[in-house]
Order: sequence, then C-alpha cells, then structure tokens
Amino acid sequence: MRGARPNTAVPDWENPAVLGINKRVSHTALRSFRDLESAVVFFRPHVPGTNPTAHIVTEEVTQQYAATSQLLTVRNVAESPASGIRKLSGCDWKFKLFRNPGEVPPEFLEPDYPTSDWTQIPVPLNWECAGHGTPIYTNFVYPIPLDPPFVPALDNPTGCYRHCFKLQEGDVRPGDRVFLQFEGVDSAFYVWLNGSLVGFSKDSRLTAEFDVTCLLATEEQQNTLAVQVLRYSDATYLEDQDMWRLSGIHRDVQLLVKPAVHITDFTVSTPLTFEYGEDVGGGCDRAPGSLRGAKLEMDVLLEGPSAGALAECSIVAHILDEHGRPVTTSSGPLPPLSARVEAGRWYGADTTGHASRVSAGVGGVARLSADALALLGAPSPADSAAGSGGLRLWSAEDPALYYLVLELRHATHGSLEFESCQLGFRHTEVRHARLLHNGHPVMLRGVNRHEWDERRGKALTEEHMIRDILLMKQNNFNAVRCSHYPNVVRWYELCAHYGLYVVDEANLETHGFDPAFVDNQSNPANNPAWAPAFLDRAMGMYGRDKNQPAVLMWSLGNEAGYGPAHLAMAGYLRARDRSRPIHYEGGGSRTPATDIIPPMYARPSQLQALTALVDRGEERRPIMLCEYAHSMGNSTGNLDQYWAAFDSHPSLAGGFIWDWADQCLRATATRTDGSKVDYWAYGGDFGDVPNDGQFCCNGLVFPDRSPHPALYEAKAVMAPIAFAWKDENGGDGGCGGGSDAATALTLRVRNKYDICTASNIAVQWRLLLNGKPLTHPGLGTVAGPVHAVHAPVDPAIATTPSPLLDGGWYDGGSTAPMPPRSVSVLQLQTSTEALTEVLREAATASAAAAAGTLSRVGSGIRLEAHFEVRAVLRSSVRWAEAGHVVAHQQLPLPKRVDLGPAQRAAAAVLTNAAAATASFAAAAASLPHLQCNQDPSSGTVTIHQAGSNGLHIRICGSSGCIESYSVGDSELLAAPLEPCFFRACTDNDRGGTCGSSYAARWVAAGLDRLWPYGPVKVEVLEASKGVASGGVGSSTAVSGSVRIRASCTLRPGQQKAGSGAEAQEGVGIGEMGGTHWFAVLDSPSPATTFAIARQSAVVAEEPRAAAAVDTEGEIRIEATYDVQPTGQVHIAWRMDTCDALPAPLTAGLIPSLPRVGVRGAAPTRLGSVSWLGGGPHECYWDRKASAHIGQYGAAVREMRVPYVFPQESGGRADVRWIALLPGSGSQGPGLAVLSATPPPAPYLQVSVSEHSMEAIHAARHEYEISTARDGRTFFHLDHLHMGVGGDDSWSPTVHPEFLIPPAVYEWQMVLAPCTTSLDVEWNYCVLRNVGMEAAGAVGL
Repeated sequence: MRGARPNTAVPDWENPAVLGINKRVSHTALRSFRDLESAVVFFRPHVPGTNPTAHIVTEEVTQQYAATSQLLTVRNVAESPASGIRKLSGCDWKFKLFRNPGEVPPEFLEPDYPTSDWTQIPVPLNWECAGHGTPIYTNFVYPIPLDPPFVPALDNPTGCYRHCFKLQEGDVRPGDRVFLQFEGVDSAFYVWLNGSLVGFSKDSRLTAEFDVTCLLATEEQQNTLAVQVLRYSDATYLEDQDMWRLSGIHRDVQLLVKPAVHITDFTVSTPLTFEYGEDVGGGCDRAPGSLRGAKLEMDVLLEGPSAGALAECSIVAHILDEHGRPVTTSSGPLPPLSARVEAGRWYGADTTGHASRVSAGVGGVARLSADALALLGAPSPADSAAGSGGLRLWSAEDPALYYLVLELRHATHGSLEFESCQLGFRHTEVRHARLLHNGHPVMLRGVNRHEWDERRGKALTEEHMIRDILLMKQNNFNAVRCSHYPNVVRWYELCAHYGLYVVDEANLETHGFDPAFVDNQSNPANNPAWAPAFLDRAMGMYGRDKNQPAVLMWSLGNEAGYGPAHLAMAGYLRARDRSRPIHYEGGGSRTPATDIIPPMYARPSQLQALTALVDRGEERRPIMLCEYAHSMGNSTGNLDQYWAAFDSHPSLAGGFIWDWADQCLRATATRTDGSKVDYWAYGGDFGDVPNDGQFCCNGLVFPDRSPHPALYEAKAVMAPIAFAWKDENGGDGGCGGGSDAATALTLRVRNKYDICTASNIAVQWRLLLNGKPLTHPGLGTVAGPVHAVHAPVDPAIATTPSPLLDGGWYDGGSTAPMPPRSVSVLQLQTSTEALTEVLREAATASAAAAAGTLSRVGSGIRLEAHFEVRAVLRSSVRWAEAGHVVAHQQLPLPKRVDLGPAQRAAAAVLTNAAAATASFAAAAASLPHLQCNQDPSSGTVTIHQAGSNGLHIRICGSSGCIESYSVGDSELLAAPLEPCFFRACTDNDRGGTCGSSYAARWVAAGLDRLWPYGPVKVEVLEASKGVASGGVGSSTAVSGSVRIRASCTLRPGQQKAGSGAEAQEGVGIGEMGGTHWFAVLDSPSPATTFAIARQSAVVAEEPRAAAAVDTEGEIRIEATYDVQPTGQVHIAWRMDTCDALPAPLTAGLIPSLPRVGVRGAAPTRLGSVSWLGGGPHECYWDRKASAHIGQYGAAVREMRVPYVFPQESGGRADVRWIALLPGSGSQGPGLAVLSATPPPAPYLQVSVSEHSMEAIHAARHEYEISTARDGRTFFHLDHLHMGVGGDDSWSPTVHPEFLIPPAVYEWQMVLAPCTTSLDVEWNYCVLRNVGMEAAGAVGL
C-alpha cells in the first residue's frame, strides 16, 4: 500500500507538508450533552476519596462501566450517558502487524476482507504492550536513521486495525452530523469507514477528528472501521522525546453525534485587571496586586444547514457552582446570560473535507461578555466555597471552579444541545521579572510527568491519573509540566478540580538533530519545509486546551533548537491568548520566543548568575527551571539547596523536577533455575536498538507509583509552611515582662503559600528524648485525632521502616492571621521550665527501666532531646483528609531548655541501682576473666571467656580484622569486620565519559577489590589489671580489658569477571546540563573541600610520587581493638587514604572516595533492625532534610530500596547506634554498634541488606539478586559516605561539601552484644564516660 492514495508520488508519511487529510480544525473538547445536569456531572472525578492507593470508583460509575462494557461486547459501540459520545474503544479490535506499509494488503479496508488469521488487541493500548513488535527506549538518538523526511521503507512496522459496529435506531437522528475522533495515535494513520477513505493524520498527541456523516451505514447495518497505523513517519522527526517509542492507538476512539445546528467550538476568557500600586524603582520585590476588574467573555462558533436555521437559535450561558447549582448572589440566583446567533460568519463552519458550502454548512457566531464583578459580586475570601457569594479566582492552592454550560436553544424546538467546561477565573502574567498568577507572585513546586503505565504504556485510565494527582498534591507539588506533549484531555480537567498548575507543551522535540547543541541550523525549526508542522502543533494544542483553567502557560516544545518556526508559534499563541505566558528553553532559554527564562539543570550556584542579570536590569523575565534535580535511581541530593536558592530572589519562580515516575514496562524473565519472574524492564531489555538503558528510570516514584525516598525529601523542602524559633533560646528574645514572657516558647511560622492564608493549618508539636516521643500532662493539650501513642512496633514483623514509638503530639494553638508569603509568631502553651521538667522525669523513668541491663556506668551520661513541629490540615480538602501532614520539621532544642537536670537525674538513678547491686565495679570483677592467645604461625589473636555466655573473639592474623565475635553459642558475625571504600555504584556515580565518572575512577583505582598487601601486623599491646602480654604464642588471663593493634596496607586484587566492576559509564550521555542555559558558569574549584572532612582528617598536601604512573591506589589501615569483659569492643580506626585515588584528574573534577568505613555480615537469624538516627526512610549526607532523628525499626528485608537498576541504597544518616536483633521466631543475643567518634565529627552512616555489595553492584535488575541470598545479613558502618548528587546524572555533580577527599581519617565505634533496643539506647548514653575510662590512650 505504497501511498494509500492513488496517484501519490510522495507518500503522505514522508511529506512534511501533509499534516492531515480531511482532518478538522482543532477545537475545545465537545460532548453534545442532552441536558444541563449531565453537562456538569461529567466533570466529577470517578474515584471518590483521597487515598491514592485505593482505586475504587463510585457505585454509579461502576454501573456505568458495566453497562458500557456490555454494550461494547454486544454492539462494539456504547453511548456515553446523556451525551453525543458513542464509544468505539474500551474493547478488543481485530489487529495484524506488518513489517512495512508495502506489505499491507490493499483490500484490508474492505468490509468483506477475511480476518480469521488476525489477532485481537485491546483499544486503547500501544501494540508493543500487547506483545506485537519491539518497545524501544531511547533518549534522543532516533530509532531510525536521521534522514528527514524519509523513514525506512522495509522496516516500518505498520499495524492494521479493524472494528465493526452497529448503530441502533435513534443513535443518529435525521440531519445529525457525526464525527469520528481519535484522541491519540502514534505516529501517523489512515482511516477508512465502510471501504471509503475517511482521512489521514499526524501528531500522535492531539485529537484527530473527521466528518463521517455521509459514510455511515444505515441503522442496524454493520459499519466497518479500518485503520492503518505507521510506526514511523516524517512526524517521527518532530517527536524525539526522551521516552519509550511505542506505537498504535493509545487513546480513546469515539463518534461524536451532534444535531444539524450545533456548536463547533467555543472560547472562554476571563480577563482580570489588577492594580499593583505605583511602579517606582528597578526592584522586583513588589506587593501582590489588588483585583480591580474582571470580565467573562465567550465566543461561540456554530454550524448549521442554512443561515435561516442558525438565525432561529441563541446561546444561553448558565454559570453554576461546584455542586452544579446556579450561583447565588446577594440578589438571588444568577440568571443565565444569552446572545443571539449571528448567521453567515464563514469561520464558524469547518469546511475541511467538504467540496462545497452545501455539504459543509453555514457558519455562525454568538458572543457574550459580562462584568464578572457586577455579575458575581466582590471577591470572597480564598477559603470560602464557590457559589457562596462573591467572585472566586482559581489557583492551585484554591481551585475554585464554576461550571459554564452553553445551551444551544432553538426558538421553536427548544434545547438542541449543551456544551460545557470548567470555568476558572484566572490570569497569569510576567511583570517586573516575577511570575504572577491572579496578581500574586507564584513559586512553582513542579514535576515533569510523562503519560506512563507500567503495563499499558501510554494508555491511561482516569484512576491512574487521579492517583498521580493525589500523590503530587499530598507531597506538596502545585504544578506539573506535560513533558513533552499535550496530555489526554481528562488530565487537565482533573488538575483543575484538585488544583495543579499545568505547563501545556506542544508535541515537539528534535533533540537528535543537534544533541550537543553545536549546530542549531540543523534543526527543522530553521527549515521552511517544516514550519507549517511546527505551527500546526502549537495551534492544535491551543485549540484543544484553551479553555482549561489549569493551564498556567504554553510551551513551544522541548529541545527542538531555535528558529523562525518558534517565533511563529509564539506569535500565534500571544495573539490568541493574553492570559498565559510562553515557555521555551531551546536555543539557550533567553530567546525572544519565551516569556520565561527556563534553563534546565542549572546548578544552585549558577542561578545567581541569572538573578544578577535581573539585578543589573538586563532581564525583565522571571527564572524557572523547566527541569532540575534529575532523580535517577538513588539521587535527588542537595534538593534543599535549590529551594534555599529559590527563596533567595523574587525573580526565581521554582522549577520542575525530572521526573515523576520511573518509565518501565512489566516484562517476564527466566531465571537460571527455569522459573519465571516479573520485573521492570528498561531500554535494551527487549533487544531494542538503539537504547539508553535505565535512563528512563528517573522518577520520584516507582512505575507502580510506590514512592522513592526522594519523594519525601521533595515534600519536606517544598513544604508551604516553615518553622523556626523566634530566637535561639526558643523565646521572644525579651528579658522583662514577667516570668511567663521570659520562659514562653515562641515559634516563627512562615506561610509560604502564594495566594492562600494558613487558616486551614493547625500546628502540633512534640518533644523527643533519645529519639522517642514523650507524653506528659505538663506538655499541654493533646493534639486531635492523630495524637494517640501507638504501641511499639515489633521490628521483627515490621513491613516498612517505622518509629519504634509514635505519637506524643500536642496542640500548638493558632497563629495570627497570616497573609500569603508572610511570617507570624506562635506562642506555645508550654514553657522552657515545663520542657526541662518533663525531660527530667522521662529520663528518670527510662533510666530506671534500663538500669538492670547495664554492666558499667561512668560518672555521667549523655542524653539527646529534639523538638518537632508539624502543620496539619484542620479540615478535609479535595485531595487530603483532615489531619494530613503538610509540613514536618525537627528543630534544635532551645538553649533555655536545660538537659542538665535530666542527665543528672538519670545518672543518679543508675548510680543508685549500681549501689543496690554491690556496685558495678564488683559486678565487673565477678565477670569471667578474658583469656588472650596469639597463634605464633598465623598471628591470629583469640580472646575468650569461660562460661555458657562467655565472649569469644578472633582477630585474623592475615587481615587484622575481627572475623569471629560470639557470646556463648551465638555467633554475631558471619563475615569479617573489614574496611570498605567502595559502594554499589549509583546511576549518578556512572555519569560521565572517558573515565571521568566517579565509578570509573573508583574501579580504576581498585577500590572495589582491595586486599591486604604485604605483611599484616597484629600485636597485643596491653592487658589491663593483669599480666602484660608475653608476646606471640603466649596466653594471658586478665580481669580487665585487652588491647590489640592491627595494621596493614590495602591494594587492589585481581578484578573478578562478572563482578560488575567494569562500572558501566556514560549514563545519559548527550544531555548537556549546564550548557542548556545562558549564564556564566560557576564551576567549583578542584581545591574545594568540606568542613566535616577537615574535622576528622588530615588532607594530603600533595600527591605521592606513584600517582603519576599508576592508577591503582593503596590505603593504610590501623585498627586498635579494646576488648572489655562485658563483651564490648571499642575500636579506633586510622585510615590513610591519601594514595587511594592516585590518577590525575582533568580540571574541574574533584577526587572523592565513595565511603570511608567498614562492613561485615551477621547471621541471618538477626533479621530485625533498630537504630537511633535519621529516618525512617533512606537518607544520605546530601539528602536528609526529611529524615528526622528518632528511634526506628524495620525488618532487614525492608531496609534496602529496590531501585529498578540495583545500586547503593538503604543508607541511614546521622546514626548514633544500630542494633541487629533476632527476627521473628529467632532467639539469642543481637549485635549493636555505637558511634564513638568524639564531636564535632559526624555520626555513622549505616546500611543493612539481605544482599552483599558485590551482588548488588553486579546485578542489572532486581530479580538477578532477589534469589542470591547466602544466609547472612550484610551491613555497612561508615564514618563518611559521599553524597548521592542529582543536579544531573550524566556528569559528576555531587557538590564539593558532600565529597570525601583522599585524606587520613580517624574515627571510633563500639561493638556490643545486646538483647533489646532499650539496653542499646542506654549503653550508648553511658558510652562516652565508660569508654573514656576503659580505653585510656585510645581517647574514646
């Protein structure tokens, strides 16, 4: 079927001038409702409630689905309730895939063509998701040779569909017009009805509509619809988005039946006028505008068989409230507006596909305009309901919607049809380098979102869309960018309902023409042959979506270079719509085509260069990152720095994280044992070439919408409410005014909402001691329904990491009225004295409970307290229930709250308990003596105690590591405790080329395969309160501690095949990061280091001589073990990593180790974890704003995050102690590790997993390691762990302050047996004092 049309020299699919055949002009969504109520009910979401994981539709919709399904089964067509829509999709169609269009039988379109050998396929669905053809994931490299406008002649998969249906009597009345609509087909298609060509279309993301009135069979006769879809066409060159390249009919197909006289399109605008005060000076930090005028304007286009028929009609406009009732004003219900139809307006009728005016019909227009303030009254407060009186404006924060129903009324026959839309009074503009919505500056807390379902590809359900919106709203997003094409119409309607700003983007990207941005002229935007296609996509997007209240701005596409075609697109949109600015990043983000400066992947520091342009008066446009924080795998580091930058300058309007969800497809793999397993597939898993691997996995949520830990970070840093103490003492800073004024705790509350007050926000707070919340009558009024203290979580059966003890929330009272973007103070109903006393009582009680578990107590203890405050919703809203947490912060304890009384009281309790048990000294003396022995041949040191619960420790003479640590018959180690300086590389670690990535540098240096090189020295230094060591081969019995020192040098061993150590590099190559924008680069100096590293390290002043000739490094280790009769082992590490990374680096790159720490393994019976530190979710050095210090617990299996591409994960930052405890059904002691490095050094970074680092690093999919358990629980204990980065994923972008330069690091830790988290907690509390007494020269 060479051209699908006779006498066509150039195939339509290789001709950029052919945008469509018989395809009608794009218009607003039309449904031709039969009554007023149906025209409103349609917009109500089908899924009630606010739980994003509950996909239960309403009973009414369930019944509707069942009826539709039954009709589709019987007739293959189903009527949408009380409308002109006749669904043809939602059922199976006949389908066959051909290699190319030339192999398609020309007669397949005929009604009597046999299809017995054809298969069936659900419509809508991408055909690759049904097992036909190959899904291809590629970022910007075209899946076909770059040879525009030509596409492969032989390898152009062509899918042919056939669908037969019957219309019943009354479905189409005499004189009715019938239109066939395809809402989305990829990439180009022909359609025939009953053997006659209907038309042809390109643009896979906009509705293609055709007039089929004259082609339909009579009632009760079968209609045969035939569709030929080409995977590749010249349109493929304009749709080079970073996404899976899928084909077929992926959105609904339907008939639209309209009366002879009908509405063909309508445009609704709400011009708003604001008074901003006197514009003086050059600054841009001005107050919001005041509404001074509002209009409602409607242009309605109509079509009819004659001018006379049109002249008999009028348009009646009904304005209804959010409940579908007439708006009530102070003078009563608002009467409808009306206007007569002016016949004879040619532009009202769409003549596409018609040979004459007789068949096309006559056009008409009706125009209505009203003063909205006079109509609806003065503006109402933002927290009142639509329709309650007074004009309400729509915003993401307050999505106040009306419904506009346009009734087409005939003078004689009454109502002919009803068309409707959501009506939101809104206006967006750029003014003085600020982005303003309804007169208010707005901060876009945005995310990029592809239409994607893990099983259905681009075919989405309403339930799927609502789930995304609820998750976005509940995690503090207020905006979404349709990357990079117009979404299905229902998406915009749902966004308007729930409250999300939308950047509507034309279906346009040509990234593969000039991926390095070095030859802009090569982009089709500069070629006249492609200009009509560019403009058509902008016009089509505007035509369809112009009435959507949620659309904040128009986008000209993505990464399509820059040329005259973009100016034509911008000119059209500006002329048609003055209420929305234009966005376009291509060409450098500062071209005349854009009203916003929208760089992508600019670093936080680079934003300063752009704001400097504003400050100097060189720019008058606001700055918005259209893409930032590339969230690929374990990523999204330093997000808090971006938000500190956004808050620093009024011209910065936020940005859109890349991106929302991991784009993976469900696939099935066969394991080595022959079993089948479902998994998430990425590029290359289907044999697709070219492909960009896992670069499609950039989401804040997994493909099934379960959250990545980064989602919690985004919620925290974007929270619309922020808290701080009014002063560092927690008070109001005053000294007088009585004792109450002097001791009151006063919070500074910042309302970061742009438009709304904080009237629906309640403040709650709680006090934590050693990471556990406290409850006490002296703390005030217990908070509402979420205050209950829950029972402790059993870590052995926990399904997700959770607090060991939750609750303890107290009512924080109410703030003073808070206008948008304002600060208020809130005096809590408690005092510093009350907190001090509560802490003292809690410490006393907790110490008494723990006294029996401690074997030694020093002269004092250390306690740690934290203060948490959160903002919750007072009442339910559309997207969340009352009590939903909007913001949650952990604040430092005010300085006036004294921990001294609590510490002294707890110490007294422990001391008295010790005295009651004949003192700790006597108890320690009664412990069995330690027996120390060193093997003369191997150098291995063995320390053991007699008795059934005796200690047994073995320090290996060939490694210097503890390889056995047991209490009684219970072994606590299943692998040696050994130094570790590598991690299973993250996606960001692999970013870079030619050896510049972190991963490549680490592997080249051999950090993944370090082994002792040369002699290992293990010596017994001293045995306190006993006889000094008699040397190698001697045996010494001591009543005190034993000190052993081990030292060795680590060098790379042989690289193992299949270990994953080759460190795949070049992830995402072709993205350009900082070169996407016009501003001065501000690269960090290679000499930059960070403060924490200097506190615990001696940085190498100059590289060793070997660095110039050898890429492999070496690390010198010294470990001092102090073994106590109580079973505790105090370990002091000295790790000289100055020569770990000897290879010289190019300018701009900074050397960094992935980690400095140790690793080990415990028996699998220790299947539960408790810790005091950051949590409950995964957190890292540069991504922990959302991780609060607390006591948490989880099953070991829940600690690691199963990213689609296996990598380092599951870390917890700022860990004071961690305990591996027996899991459900297991017995025996557990293993505890205590952080013991003196301040101000950092606490530990820890991770626990069922799988080894090597197994994770070598795997490419989760299922490859899910069966690789070897009966151990693996753990890492890091003194320092490099940040995860995330500015982008294709270059080394971890910020300098989160790197680990090669240096000498000294740090300390304690191993101890344990039984419960309580005894670990209090052993940690007494550690500092006891450790110093016991360790002596080690300096614990």
